[in-house]
Amino acid sequence: MRAPIADGGEQERQDEARAYYAALRASGEAPIDEKTLRAKSKR
Repeated sequence: MRAPIADGGEQERQDEARAYYAALRASGEAPIDEKTLRAKSKR
């Protein structure tokens, strides 16, 4: 029996999450980071 990270299960999960968030950012539906928002408002 192997750990999930060793058999590629964890890598697959991370790849899916990375793709999901990339699509979310591309669609404009991603939440805005509060630090970035504050920095922009100070300008």
